[in-house]
Amino acid sequence: MIITLVPFSEKVKGHIGMYYLGSWPFEGGGTPKTPAYQNPSGFIEVTRENADTPVSAHFRLRDFLTKDQPNIWPKYLLLNPKLLDKLELTEQDMCWSALTLREVGNISSPFVLHVLNRAVTQGAPGGLWWMSSFGAGFSCHGALLEVE
Repeated sequence: MIITLVPFSEKVKGHIGMYYLGSWPFEGGGTPKTPAYQNPSGFIEVTRENADTPVSAHFRLRDFLTKDQPNIWPKYLLLNPKLLDKLELTEQDMCWSALTLREVGNISSPFVLHVLNRAVTQGAPGGLWWMSSFGAGFSCHGALLEVE
């Protein structure tokens, strides 16, 4: 897949067309301490027609759009391929929780037991697993499990 970037220089007063992107820390001058903080070279243009374009196994362009400008098209976004790879790994690790949430919803504390049961009985790979549960108020419980 080839995605052409709209150059950063097309952004004027925080906008490309009607779409608001804001400003970057060194847009007005100065030197960033690391390349990670440099102005991006450009933006991916997302239209209603291409919003469902897959960018990886589990994600499409629309998954990275902001929700605050629903009626303005086209929209523009940044997408770092290295971070996309990390999201894919996270998606794989979280699939047991996502499936359980879809099927039984948020049932509070017993949720972790449903997820653990699903992961064990449906062949999740062994290793070190972090299990956490968030309770009422501001409580959190966690356990590091070694699963064979």
